[in-house]
Amino acid sequence: MYGVTENYLKAMNAAVHQWYVTGAVTLKDGTVIDLTEDDILQGSLLIQNQCAGDGSIDIGQVYMGEMDMTVIRQDIKKSEWLGAVIKLMFHRREFDGDFAEISPDITAADSFGTIHASHEKEGYEAWRAFESSGSTYWDAGAGSAALEWNFPCLTRIRHISLNNLPGTYYQGLEASDGGTLADSDGNMLMAVRTSGFDVSKTVSVYTDSFKTKLIGTADFRDSGYSFVGFTPEGGYIDTYALYFEFPDSYGDDVGLSGCDVYQEAWNDNFWADIPIGTWNVDNAESSEGGVALTCYDNMLAFEEEYDEDVKSITAFLDSSPYTFLKNMIGYVSSESGITTRFYNSSSATAALINGSSSILFKTVSDTKDWKTWRDVLSSAAAALGGFAAANRYGRIEIRNYRDDPVDAITADTFLHEGSTFSDSEKDVRRVNAALDDSTRLKVKNSNWGTGIKSYTLDLGTNPFIAVKSKEDATVIVTNISNGLQPVKFSAFSIERAADPVYDLGDRVSISGGGAKDTFSYHITKFSFDSHKYHMEGVTPIKLGSSSSGGTSSSKSSGSYLKTNGSNMSKAFTASPASFRVGGNICFPNVYDRTIDTDP
Repeated sequence: MYGVTENYLKAMNAAVHQWYVTGAVTLKDGTVIDLTEDDILQGSLLIQNQCAGDGSIDIGQVYMGEMDMTVIRQDIKKSEWLGAVIKLMFHRREFDGDFAEISPDITAADSFGTIHASHEKEGYEAWRAFESSGSTYWDAGAGSAALEWNFPCLTRIRHISLNNLPGTYYQGLEASDGGTLADSDGNMLMAVRTSGFDVSKTVSVYTDSFKTKLIGTADFRDSGYSFVGFTPEGGYIDTYALYFEFPDSYGDDVGLSGCDVYQEAWNDNFWADIPIGTWNVDNAESSEGGVALTCYDNMLAFEEEYDEDVKSITAFLDSSPYTFLKNMIGYVSSESGITTRFYNSSSATAALINGSSSILFKTVSDTKDWKTWRDVLSSAAAALGGFAAANRYGRIEIRNYRDDPVDAITADTFLHEGSTFSDSEKDVRRVNAALDDSTRLKVKNSNWGTGIKSYTLDLGTNPFIAVKSKEDATVIVTNISNGLQPVKFSAFSIERAADPVYDLGDRVSISGGGAKDTFSYHITKFSFDSHKYHMEGVTPIKLGSSSSGGTSSSKSSGSYLKTNGSNMSKAFTASPASFRVGGNICFPNVYDRTIDTDP
């Protein structure tokens, strides 16, 4: 699940939603074009992907995601779209306002609100005390002075520090005869001198010029290096202004060389940005509403043919799974012309099942069954007890199924019409694998005989496992069997108002509406049409009806991802009429409406 704020989670569960989708397009000639929500035909966007077959959980699955949409841009020819790369972004308004830390760049009196003082000299204006460089100061002249900073919005003040550093200037060095010293080139030698800028004995800070509320008072010492700081009572104070009063002076001048205000600005118009994939345009067709695009994610790179005479997998074998995958994926990216790379970090790779094995990708057996580099990736993902996907950033990621939920979904936050839930959970009790010497490994875990409906996964003849000795292969398969042991699966299917923050393989807990809050629901398939987010999950099935380590794609397999014709033919129309659909989409009480005509 993409990391979001608490406010975002609240917005996901609210009755009213506002969101929109934008994109950045890079054409084959390098031209970059921004797509606004007005450039995308309403209701035409559809994203689909999965990480398991429609009927069963397996490992080693490698699916290619598909994105379809119709773009309304008259300035781009249909032919120019082919080969383009589109990066899509989902924007959701977080309804609850909040304070966010800010560091305004003060370069003028009106950089952030307005800053002015009772006494100001040209070149030594009050705002200069707030410059981040700290190279200048505010010189307010003799006697008492006041400085006021009015903010453009409600601001939370957590700490204020004021300091007065000595000024610096350059003075020519004098010779003993009264002249000046110079170097061999005749340049005058200079010395850096300092002078103290006296400050007020006392500073008091209020919330405004009427001195409505005192934030704090502090005393400077009689020194050129004076410094004071204070924190408002209670840790912070919310105000629209700060009023600094300097009632007395140590000397002829009142000056500040720096004033730091640790502040947070209030914002009730937060929009969160969620990346929703990098897409390669594979087909472009003129339609009634614009140009209908069919795009695939960066797993398209792995459609490249695997030919040992051109490049053998042996060139990438390594004792480090991370190094092996990084180099192999990097090669496929360069050969295909599709820019991608391995997403998992070294530590994240080591955390995978068998991810720290020094023997897993050190040897490989017969690879005659590998037709494309996607088959190679599938075998690697299966050996790591997981599946591979092109993630929302366009990078190739290996994931394991986990038993810890990423989010809790309650009955009032999904559409009940059409939702389905299994009345049982299933898990994996055994993992089988075949070796090159015809040995058949069958490794049980502690789920065996516990009473729950447990099933066996068959790895078949995986080239990265089959070549190993029986002892080494047993360790690898045992790790997979034990790694999957805690994970339980229950089939389900639900829809929510659009929110593409979930990732394939995520476990969500669901309560109410027919779901059992103690069950584990893993997302193995989703579709997002910019209005609704459909998610579903499947379970392991009995050995004999499952095939492990397969690869599927909308482009080559005719799986569910392949759409028949264009689904972009007409714009979205909302019903009932109380729905308001526009650039910013707002659905009042969307979860209370479950009739077929809901968007």
